[in-house]
Amino acid sequence: MLFPVVLFVYNRADHTKQTIDALKNNILAPLTDLYIYSDFPKANSDIQAVKEVRCLLHNINGFKSVTIIERDRNYGLGKSVIQGVTEILKRHDAVIVLEDDLVTHKDFLTYMNKMLELFHDDPEVFSISGYSLPNMRSIGTEDYYFVPRISSWGWGCWKDRWEDLDWDIKKYKQLISDKRACQLFNCAGNDMLDMLIHQVEGEAESWAIRFDYNRFIKGNLLTIYPRVSFIKNIGMDGSGVHGENTCKFDNEFDCKRFINVQGIEKKYNHDINPLVISEFKNVYKRKFKSIILIYLRRYAFYNYHKKIYKNVMGLLK
Repeated sequence: MLFPVVLFVYNRADHTKQTIDALKNNILAPLTDLYIYSDFPKANSDIQAVKEVRCLLHNINGFKSVTIIERDRNYGLGKSVIQGVTEILKRHDAVIVLEDDLVTHKDFLTYMNKMLELFHDDPEVFSISGYSLPNMRSIGTEDYYFVPRISSWGWGCWKDRWEDLDWDIKKYKQLISDKRACQLFNCAGNDMLDMLIHQVEGEAESWAIRFDYNRFIKGNLLTIYPRVSFIKNIGMDGSGVHGENTCKFDNEFDCKRFINVQGIEKKYNHDINPLVISEFKNVYKRKFKSIILIYLRRYAFYNYHKKIYKNVMGLLK
């Protein structure tokens, strides 16, 4: 039995079409159930764009089944993902999750189903990533690596890992006051703690940093990343609600170096390659804007100088 795909979309018809077309070209697409959550417009300016996306959705074929859930009020991505994945996992043992700007390789579903099956009963593995950093392909010859950090770009998770997660981050004060815990939380990228601070102390509404927080408090569990990426993110063009404009995460599907998915075998040790961690820390760094924002907020300057801050940050882009 194959695991279902849940896709979250909003107001980008062109990106959504590319995502669906690529997914439909997957070898296992005709055997896969697809659930799509379409969020409601947040503002009047988004109404037409959301209509265009929904029109596109009602013409999808090529899957075992297609179920479309059209929200009648705006959830925002964070709430939509948390509630949507929770709903699907009430009916399935595991799920594969995509957003509307992720183009998949034709073997993405094959890889995700294989890894979700292999590591279903491994308590040290928290999730599976279909995305991998561009330089990972040059680090060793392993088909996949263990990393203490989740990925939000084409990922999979099991029902028992998702159940009873602390989405309210109740242990935040305990974590933030423990220097050693903070270092461990940041071990695969110095941006992680800042994102958690923005979630709790600021205005961020991210499901992903809360998901990683749960990975950490459950025992600093691991995510499996492929050596070669099965995902290309086409949304880092400034078009997304929360996205930045950058090319540092860009991947091309390299046929010569691609993984023989059927030949993947389960590893029973969970050794972490220090070269992989070094690459993650090199890519995922603290942002100057993030540091400034935390400082301003903590010293009560942010609310007084919000407009000035946003203008300055705009100039620094």
